[in-house]
Amino acid sequence: MVSSSYSNSKNMLIYSNIAYLFPLSILLYKILYKKHFSKPIGFELAILYCAVMFFSSKYHMCRSNIAEKDGDVIQYQSDLPESHKKQICPVGEGMYLDKATLLDHVFAFYALTATMLYLIPMKSEVRHLIMTIVLIYIIILQSHNKIYNDNMITSIPTLIITCYFMYYIIHNKTNQSNYYFVVLGGILSLIAVILFMAVPEPYWLNHSLWHILGAISGGLLLFPKY
Repeated sequence: MVSSSYSNSKNMLIYSNIAYLFPLSILLYKILYKKHFSKPIGFELAILYCAVMFFSSKYHMCRSNIAEKDGDVIQYQSDLPESHKKQICPVGEGMYLDKATLLDHVFAFYALTATMLYLIPMKSEVRHLIMTIVLIYIIILQSHNKIYNDNMITSIPTLIITCYFMYYIIHNKTNQSNYYFVVLGGILSLIAVILFMAVPEPYWLNHSLWHILGAISGGLLLFPKY
């Protein structure tokens, strides 16, 4: 029988995705009230955050259903063995766990990269070209689980765009108050990455904090006018 600790960890992992309502609220505020974003740009990013929230929730619901069916708390509170990757998720209308995992990872890596690209002024054609290339790159790497340190390699575009984002802020001498938001958002992002990659256990807690800290970080980066 599945214990209450399982139920608590399951709920934390699923409902921690509600934190993405924070950057979504910031976006709507900047689009509709402050007019800092054009509506097409703002709503594109809003759709991306909705996708992150949706696929992450589906992935954790999928894992929870498998663990609950097997009555195995341990397999849900830590990484699942490879033998479970082909199990069907009842919440996914026939979606297999490996597909749910792929979609969750792709959008998790893609969200922060896309956020910074939207904050740097550039032609929409150039932005969409870079985003398409980055998305293809992430999908290819995350589709091959046997690549050594695939998560570290996947994060390379994010690191490059982060450096360019910081160069843009310093070079254009944006308002001093912007630096507080950027530094705090950057620190929270770094903590989220460390929890996600370097400290995997306890999975239910650290991965939930990844959701929450990542969402707050994105909202902080979005708030100023650059």
